[in-house]
Amino acid sequence: MKSILLATDYSKAASNGLQYAVALTKNSKAKLILFHVYDEPLPAADAPMVFPSAIKQYEEDNKRAIKILERKILAQTSGKIKVESHIAPGLPVDEIIRITKKKRVDLVVTGIPETSKVAKVFTGSTSTSLINKSRVPVLAVPVKSKFRKAKKIVLAYDYTKKINPHAVKAIRDFARLFKSQILVLNVVKLEEEPAYAKAKAMVSIKNALKGIKYRLFFSYSENIVDEINLFIRKHKASLLIMLPHKHPLMERFLYPSNTKSMVFQTDIPLLSLHA
Repeated sequence: MKSILLATDYSKAASNGLQYAVALTKNSKAKLILFHVYDEPLPAADAPMVFPSAIKQYEEDNKRAIKILERKILAQTSGKIKVESHIAPGLPVDEIIRITKKKRVDLVVTGIPETSKVAKVFTGSTSTSLINKSRVPVLAVPVKSKFRKAKKIVLAYDYTKKINPHAVKAIRDFARLFKSQILVLNVVKLEEEPAYAKAKAMVSIKNALKGIKYRLFFSYSENIVDEINLFIRKHKASLLIMLPHKHPLMERFLYPSNTKSMVFQTDIPLLSLHA
């Protein structure tokens, strides 16, 4: 990785994501890009417009805030990592995707806020929207998760799907970064008998992870999210990788994404790689 972008709103969740972003930057010798998206000031109910001077002042305030954060990181790391910062008005997800393209970012780090159950189901978050729309890998960090080197990484893998080369490269990069063991978990429904597909999956994974330490597991459950969490706790893993796939509109409506559900139920960081 050459560049890591932290999407920050200065919240508690973003601050926790920052710790991961800084640690990853140190370990990979990458450049850290701080990015904040702000809402442009709206006129008051009794005012016809917002004066340009007020808009300019708001922009300057946001520039000052992110520069303070940049200097804080440089001080904490004794200037041993490269840091740059940017701000932009607009919609967070759209602006984050825009800057990842412009800056050729290799990884986006974002915090997962503590959210009510209703909000989780119906609205999601910036994290889930990024995972859905970004072609760049997204690392979503739970607010209570503390950074530790990922000696064991769980790869939640659908043996019926192919993994594209970009996702394979990212998996290998993370495994090499921390000298990790990849625990490849295939959760299948109770009625499934994946004998032939299982054999194909083993060959596919063997080729994709050549030179990387890994183990392949098959587990039977009707609840994929619960089964993944049980597996994570059993093996004391510290990073989860998921490979969201695109589904038809009706299927997305009837069956919520396992990755989206997992974002709000995982206790460890979730790395999303589009398969």
